[in-house]
Amino acid sequence: MRKPQKPWFLGGLIIYLTSFFLNAVGGLPAGQPIRGFVSAYLALLSWLNMGLMRQGHAFADKRLAFVCLMVSGLINPAFLLYVIEPSKIFRRVLLLMIPSCWIFFYYEHLIPHEGHFLWILGMLLVLYGARPAKLCQRKAEDLALRGPFASISPYPWLSFPVLGQRRAVISGE
Repeated sequence: MRKPQKPWFLGGLIIYLTSFFLNAVGGLPAGQPIRGFVSAYLALLSWLNMGLMRQGHAFADKRLAFVCLMVSGLINPAFLLYVIEPSKIFRRVLLLMIPSCWIFFYYEHLIPHEGHFLWILGMLLVLYGARPAKLCQRKAEDLALRGPFASISPYPWLSFPVLGQRRAVISGE
């Protein structure tokens, strides 16, 4: 079993945390870019302001943009859950959530700045730069159950076990 590479994980966390103090989004009507922590706070607050989608409010005609903003507000809590308890599910969900930021930027004519790109880079380094010990252990158990070709495919339904090992697992030998 391979040990997780902690420099990638720690480096990713440092980049992730640093991104909150850099300019994250520009193109606002006021002209000043906003920092990452303000952007994250406002996205998380969108869950408390569901009334903004009602007729006559800011997002009445842009419901998709508001839903993307709400999904963007959940990225940081989901990432923190991944750091505490790594799992493939959180990793995949986080990857699917990130484009919601870009859809919101498109609808609102916002421009991502260096803080946004470093935020994504930091998350990707944490998610994929090192394999946490639990995931390494699960992969080793999968390999023992499904044979030597299990490491070729990341999907369980697309593995090709050796017949002798498969029979041993099925019969309980």
